[in-house]
Amino acid sequence: MESKKSSLASSTPNISPSALGLTQFQGFWIPSRIAPISSIISFQKYFQAVDEDIFVASKPKAGTTWLKTLSNTPLNSANPHQLISHFEIKFYKENPNPDLSKILSPRLFSTHLLYLMLTDSIKRSNYQSIYITRNPFDIVISSYNERL
Repeated sequence: MESKKSSLASSTPNISPSALGLTQFQGFWIPSRIAPISSIISFQKYFQAVDEDIFVASKPKAGTTWLKTLSNTPLNSANPHQLISHFEIKFYKENPNPDLSKILSPRLFSTHLLYLMLTDSIKRSNYQSIYITRNPFDIVISSYNERL
């Protein structure tokens, strides 16, 4: 049994997190090619939540796009990512301090950030959240298939 464990360990590829585009930030691995650390820092520094905000939160590849599509009616022809944007991928990546006050209330946002990485203004507000989860094995398969 011990030889099976050692052969399995030796046959497992050793890939560094940086080769996968991951950067450790605030104790967590972040896909920095998609969500640069600078945009997360800007979000944490400048975002001010209001009580009417609605946040769609999930891990990547967990079904966020499906929910965005359903929440904006299936007949809508716009891309779901244009309708409900991610903090760390859209708003703060394009502009370190965007003016979000022009968005009509209730504002609808999306994020892949962990709760611990959200701003204090969000945690103190009476926001509403929708958390999407999916079987972790399905997320791995979906991520793998996307990279093919």
